[in-house]
Amino acid sequence: MTPNIMASNCSTLWKMGQPMANVFTLINNDRGFSLIPTLIILFIGTLIGIAASTTSIFEVSIANNDKMYKQNFVRADGTNQEAAQMVENLKATSPNDLREATANWLTKDAAEERYYYLKEGNWCTQTMADDGVCDSGKINAADGTLDNTRYLVVDRGGVRGMTDITMRGKPFMHEMGVYGRYDNDRPRGRVIIETEYRVKF
Repeated sequence: MTPNIMASNCSTLWKMGQPMANVFTLINNDRGFSLIPTLIILFIGTLIGIAASTTSIFEVSIANNDKMYKQNFVRADGTNQEAAQMVENLKATSPNDLREATANWLTKDAAEERYYYLKEGNWCTQTMADDGVCDSGKINAADGTLDNTRYLVVDRGGVRGMTDITMRGKPFMHEMGVYGRYDNDRPRGRVIIETEYRVKF
């Protein structure tokens, strides 16, 4: 039965006008073979391009964040130096006010832990005080020269081992905690810098 079926199939192909030689030629030709490796190479190249683009976007984001942090740091540091200069100015013009801590940015409270002054929620600026939004427990601070900057100074008392409190009333060395702060709204960020400043009065 099998030879008859094969003969019938071959006869049918011949009648349709499609010789057997042409059938095998169509199956064995290599036309379109280069399309497959080309598509593979194109796909790999696309993946590499996407990866490179993602890496570039990530690096740009890192650079922007680093730039923003440095900018915030520099402004907070400048405000910190402004506060130290305010201490010197007050010492030169009104040392008694410095001694009694009457300035709105000066606090005479050595009992508080230092971390207390690094919490932004504990700060009260003059603008906040004028608006009536300061709680009694907040520390007095002042608005700096630059926008969104604040500073405050804490008199921690005489420096141990360097205090001269004789009857002659000589001035003695005080340790000042000086704080400069900058708040950035876009994107949101905050830097508070603490330094130790010693002044004799």
